[in-house]
Amino acid sequence: MVRSLLALALLSTRALIGAAAEVETRTIDEIYKAALAEGGVVTLFQGGDERSQANGLKTNFEKRFPGMTLNVTVDVSKYHDGRIDDQIAANNVYVDSAILQTLHDYPRCASQGALLDYAPLGYD
Repeated sequence: MVRSLLALALLSTRALIGAAAEVETRTIDEIYKAALAEGGVVTLFQGGDERSQANGLKTNFEKRFPGMTLNVTVDVSKYHDGRIDDQIAANNVYVDSAILQTLHDYPRCASQGALLDYAPLGYD
């Protein structure tokens, strides 16, 4: 859905696999308005071991983007890996972005065509 809002977490993928990134042409405010029009919900998987560790991210995201909801699930990355693999296998990916601690997953996912090679406006 609103992958471009949190795709910054996946920018490291470009360096890892050497793929050419799709360079964003919209400003963050234009992306925000488009995200609101799509329903205003972003789903994020974040690697970690404390459920509360993403509270600050959620609070600041929702403060910066009023009307948006950031649904964050914090769990150990190896468990998120399995969830993402299951979503891909079922052709039913509902997570918008993932911040994983396991870097070895990014090249594998990229080789499966499961990543958005993305660069924000002004990146180049």
